[in-house]
Amino acid sequence: MVEDLRKQYAGKVTFVARYFPLPGHFNGERAARAVEAAAQQGKFEAMYQRMYETQTQWGEKQTPADAAFRSFAQDLGLDMAAWDKAYNDPATLARINKDVAETFQEIRRVLRPGGEVRFYEHQRSNRWPLALLSGLMTPLRSRAAGGCHPARDILAEMEQAGFGVESLDRFAVRGFEHVVGVARPR
Repeated sequence: MVEDLRKQYAGKVTFVARYFPLPGHFNGERAARAVEAAAQQGKFEAMYQRMYETQTQWGEKQTPADAAFRSFAQDLGLDMAAWDKAYNDPATLARINKDVAETFQEIRRVLRPGGEVRFYEHQRSNRWPLALLSGLMTPLRSRAAGGCHPARDILAEMEQAGFGVESLDRFAVRGFEHVVGVARPR
């Protein structure tokens, strides 16, 4: 749909891309790092298009797609030493995380007065034994269950982004705490 809109409004509307890898997608962060590493060599659009065209090949995999992303970079003729360095550089991840924070800011800006954000996410348990277990299980569960992060503190992230959680329901799925709620800008 976005690609159709980009074609339809080319030259009339400026589209802004932001990195926002979803925690529930195992290769989401890796894909964002691959695109940003290509962008550092002036190939953002080409790598973005390649990711879009091949998403069905890697998007739902629960194994690292690093080799596939590296092959995309090679196909684009990128300087592979520079790409590898950028892909593994903490500054690249920091750039992606900056976009995530700015996305929350943008949500605040465009949300109509009285508007709300609805969310459904894993949440770190506030009960000591479960919190410890979730923390220990997160690396394994992240690999085995679609990139899930049961030790993630989504409520703290919402608060940090300037949203006040107004309603919240907690429930467990397969022993891991989840939350569904409504938040509004403070």
